[in-house]
Amino acid sequence: MKRATLLVAIAAMVASGAAGAASIVGSAANITGLPGLVVDGITYNVAFSTASYDATFPGPPSPTFLGNPAGAEAAALALQTAFNAAGVTGTSGQECVSVVPCGVGIPYQMGCGSNAECLSKGASDAFLMDFITVVPPDVTWTAASGFGYGAQPLGLVVSSGTMRFRELAVFSPGSPAVPEPGTLVLLGLGLVGLYLSRRRFV
Repeated sequence: MKRATLLVAIAAMVASGAAGAASIVGSAANITGLPGLVVDGITYNVAFSTASYDATFPGPPSPTFLGNPAGAEAAALALQTAFNAAGVTGTSGQECVSVVPCGVGIPYQMGCGSNAECLSKGASDAFLMDFITVVPPDVTWTAASGFGYGAQPLGLVVSSGTMRFRELAVFSPGSPAVPEPGTLVLLGLGLVGLYLSRRRFV
């Protein structure tokens, strides 16, 4: 009886935690948004743009993590975790896992200063970014860093050729997730279960 009560408590608390996780907009095969993503304790709503940098960010507001490479890296890791947890296999209508390498970029610096000055090509029009990518036939998204060019379709030169990015991540301020009534009930059950198990052990 004691063990059953304790298991009920733990299960209820785990379920309540899972209910508060960020969820994707669209489907795993075609993600179009990611509200409620937490990066370094701050909640963001993430949208995705298939346009160039210049078209995506024509003026204020600038990319959220511009001038903040550590923040962009944290955002890439948060996206990586969310994409893998949701089993994302495609973006912008493109089936990434079985068709082409693709990724999602998070800009953090205009101009190059690295990556061999963006291969000495278009450095004044270039930007650095962190990104997440998946390369067929792999199904796991991983974080890395690279560059793109403002007015051109996104691309990243790698040893095996050119990786075409499907989109840029656009971060906007979001609101912390408000627990649903069912989540609060589960949390309450968990606390009651822990209380009862404690009384039985005393």
